[in-house]
Amino acid sequence: MSYQRALDAIHGERADRHPLMAAIDHPAYLHRLTGIDPIQEPRAAFLEACRRWDVDFLFGGPPDRVELFANESQKT
Repeated sequence: MSYQRALDAIHGERADRHPLMAAIDHPAYLHRLTGIDPIQEPRAAFLEACRRWDVDFLFGGPPDRVELFANESQKT
């Protein structure tokens, strides 16, 4: 994760590559990517996904818990 890359993008300056901003909200993918169950450990899964994707900046932060939609379960 590049703090400087994010600042360069915010200030409209060139960076070594296009900065990545990601919305990380798919529990099954997060589990497959990180090996961490995002239902049981959402913050750890979120932060590991950011590290693996080399995310430069985010809006928001790691969730304290994963919200499920009506009629969903951890197995969905």
